[in-house]
Amino acid sequence: MDVERLLRLNARPMLQLADFVLGDPSAAEDAVEHAFVAAWRRRKRLKDETTFRPWLRRIVLRECLRWRRHPVFRVLALTDHVVIHAAATAESKAATAVKRLPPWVRAALFLHVHEGLAIDQVASELRVRQSTVETRLREVSGLESRILQYVAARAGQISESQADALVSRAAARRSRRRGWASYLVNLASAVTLVLVIIATGVVLQAQLHLFQAPAPVGTGSGPLPPIPNEVVNLINASEDSGLIIPFRLRDAKPLRPRSRWIVAPNIALRLTPASDCSRTTVSLVDPVTQQDVRPQVTLPGCDDTPVTLPDGTVLLDQAQSEATHYFRSGTVVIRYDWRTGHTVKQYPNLALPINGGLVSRDGQILYTLDLFSVNTTLDVTDLASGASLAHVSMVLADSGAGGGLALSTDQRTVFVNQGHQLASFDARSGAAGPVVAFKDPYASPVSTRPWWLPTMSELEAQALDPSRGIAVDPRGRWVAAVGYSDPQLQGIWLIGTSGRLHLVRRFYQSAALRALSFSLDGSVLYALDASGLFLFDPETGRTIKRFAYPATLGAYGIAGVQSP
Repeated sequence: MDVERLLRLNARPMLQLADFVLGDPSAAEDAVEHAFVAAWRRRKRLKDETTFRPWLRRIVLRECLRWRRHPVFRVLALTDHVVIHAAATAESKAATAVKRLPPWVRAALFLHVHEGLAIDQVASELRVRQSTVETRLREVSGLESRILQYVAARAGQISESQADALVSRAAARRSRRRGWASYLVNLASAVTLVLVIIATGVVLQAQLHLFQAPAPVGTGSGPLPPIPNEVVNLINASEDSGLIIPFRLRDAKPLRPRSRWIVAPNIALRLTPASDCSRTTVSLVDPVTQQDVRPQVTLPGCDDTPVTLPDGTVLLDQAQSEATHYFRSGTVVIRYDWRTGHTVKQYPNLALPINGGLVSRDGQILYTLDLFSVNTTLDVTDLASGASLAHVSMVLADSGAGGGLALSTDQRTVFVNQGHQLASFDARSGAAGPVVAFKDPYASPVSTRPWWLPTMSELEAQALDPSRGIAVDPRGRWVAAVGYSDPQLQGIWLIGTSGRLHLVRRFYQSAALRALSFSLDGSVLYALDASGLFLFDPETGRTIKRFAYPATLGAYGIAGVQSP
């Protein structure tokens, strides 16, 4: 089978598909090039040439979704996103409707409208239920003719020569010889790239501070709180998503990476799904050495997004196919007991978003807020019965680290950071409570970012933290929240909880904030942004210290605080 010939025959349709799914021409080229290299490596698995196109299409879709979720690719591709084609920015109902659809629905729409596949064929291609495809496509009913024109216009921008050049680049990548000279060249290139990225980061940091409003001078002149003798657990993009880097404040020392999902003292959970989602290997390992401490267990499907409950059991999002796993559609949630190696309960009507969930202290209630969905909802679920206690539609700002939920210290209120305001709800019924808007009387008019710039929420999708943009003082005095990345809203907003919710102050007006957390006694507020880990005095808003070390500069989130 002449795989290169088949790739050239299908290159333009695959590039058109990727461009429609990702909404970005340069990103589409990256994804398709990776897909073609992957297809070449897997070519021996394909026996029938007639099935090559749908087989290749699945690989391309998988790479598109991986590209969207990987923060490193999004950051490195920022400079390629300044050229926007007319069809992508056309202010039309069709363009707006398509832009709001999840990636897998865009793929279904493209296959049905542009490729001419029937609904059952689209469902088979994407490996989802036909009823699911029909339901999601109804969201754009009435716009079929306009969407057809929009798809055709966007697809027409992809030329044969552009697609052919992409195949040539992919062929050059997979045909490179791997001798010692090649490895030395690669090593030198990697070192050069690291130096360029570091230099770019310094420049970018300086540019970010040019665009942020001046940090207000903190009130008060008394002594600052001492630096806590604590360890801040950092989620780092260079590490496995299941590992964290403990950063010890006392001597500013990053400790050895350890497992994030601790289920018992000296026992951590590690999940390894098979590439085809036929099974997941569950390992119980030492958190530091990663050595097995108990025999491995196999669960069906792809299991991920663990949420540990107080009784030691773990909630897992389970998908039965590659498509449902990557598209996050049609999954179920299981409750897994690692001590027995068995599933003790299933929740067929529940799904865990990729940023996980928040559990009440007694383990009875699960709170979820999908930070990466267009139709965001706050869901409150009774874990004993599986019943939905509340399903509240939410509007989140679409840029910056704004977003996240947290429980009050008395467990009676759930707070939601919407990026432009702090909302509160009854933790049991979901009934709406007081709202505090992020308003500064001296702020300038709103200046929104273009929709095509990648949002901070997409950049940090792998942080998997349901409370990344919000933190509650352990003593119950304040809630700290990160505002939307706009001059009028960006920065840290401190809301007082004594009596009725009220705005206390706004400080450190940075557009690059990523996560917040309080110290164990509430005397210090930790804030993570592109320039390092900051320690603030919440009483006055003054800066105590900034840690600008590689471990802190590469971090995307805070996974808790602990004693050393």
